[in-house]
Amino acid sequence: MSGLTPKLFYRYLFKRFALTILLTFLVVLTLIYVLDFVELVRISQGLQNTNVVSLLYLSLLRAPPVAEQAFPFAALFGSLIVFLGLSRQRELVVARAAGISIWQILLAPLLVALMLGLVSVTVYNPVTAALKNGKEEAEAKWLRRSEEHTSELQSPCNLVCRLLLE
Repeated sequence: MSGLTPKLFYRYLFKRFALTILLTFLVVLTLIYVLDFVELVRISQGLQNTNVVSLLYLSLLRAPPVAEQAFPFAALFGSLIVFLGLSRQRELVVARAAGISIWQILLAPLLVALMLGLVSVTVYNPVTAALKNGKEEAEAKWLRRSEEHTSELQSPCNLVCRLLLE
């Protein structure tokens, strides 16, 4: 089998890596969304003009920029999950016994990482930038952004970056 390219095996690995990384990212995104919603409920307790729907919408606008920073970790943990599953089911051993080198096995995960990175930079990043603008308008509208709430409404990443730049 050394002269043949194992296309079916590559497709299987590609699909498995892509699905696992995307599912891991969706879990992280959901976790960020829920935790941000709980934080917004805590912040808006004393305000009169907020309701649950507006807080859900605001949390929906705030989650993707934070999730964008968590995407590399989702890719890391998704890859670890796939490699752990492949080794537990002895699929890596079978592939090695069939004459596929470890470098050939790593081709599919590298292509998945490259494609997800390109999609992240070309599609996801502009979407999160647009959501950031909408988030600021929604915060001003529903939370009546004042000086005492400004520090609470900033995401932790923005706050740390601002402090480092000052």
